[in-house]
Formats: sequence, C-alpha cells, structure tokens
Amino acid sequence: MFLEEAAAVRYSEGLNGGATTAVNAYELFFGIKYGSRNKESRLFEAESLLERLEVLPLDYESSRSAAGLMSDLYRKGEPVDAFDVFIVSIGLEHGCNTVVTRNRKHFERFQQITVEIY
Repeated sequence: MFLEEAAAVRYSEGLNGGATTAVNAYELFFGIKYGSRNKESRLFEAESLLERLEVLPLDYESSRSAAGLMSDLYRKGEPVDAFDVFIVSIGLEHGCNTVVTRNRKHFERFQQITVEIY
C-alpha cells in the first residue's frame, strides 16, 4: 500500500490493530525511496502506519508454504509474482486469511484467502 493513495491511508486509520507482512513493509519503503517526493515525511507516515500494525516475518514455515503455493500455481500454468506468494503464505502461517488490497487480480487466484478491497 502506498501512502500517496488517500484511500489506503483512510482505510489504515480505521484499523485498530491488524497485521501486515515484512514484504509489504519492503514494498512500502521501496516505493517511497524510489519514487516519492518528500521522502522524509513519507517515511515518517510509513513508520507511523507500521507501528500500529503487527509486522509478520518471512520465516522458515512461510517460505516452505510459499514454495508449495507457487509450485501449485505454476503447475496450473498460472505464474504469479513471488512477493504476492510471500504475502499470502506469511499471512496463512500466522493465522490470517484475509488480504486487504486494491489489486484483486493479484490475489484472487489464492483460494485459501479472502480478498477485501479498500
């Protein structure tokens, strides 16, 4: 989620708790450092957002789960972005089965999760 998107910021402000992944944190920081103006204020906003959420790690179990998810999709002829697989597997390994996103297409092929659009 990029903080430049007003809808993402409004959605996150309504969260009381919740979780994200280390992969999402990476994507957020990369987007700010690569493409944002006002990098310092954007970094402050990102850190403030992430402090309100539990940031789930990419660990051994999540990596193993990701390999299974990705190989299943590749066997079906459905290549998928590795970051998306990591996000899903991290969530599943930590008991989270809902992904909140604006990009339904990236996540709808994972039948193990529910996709919620913000």
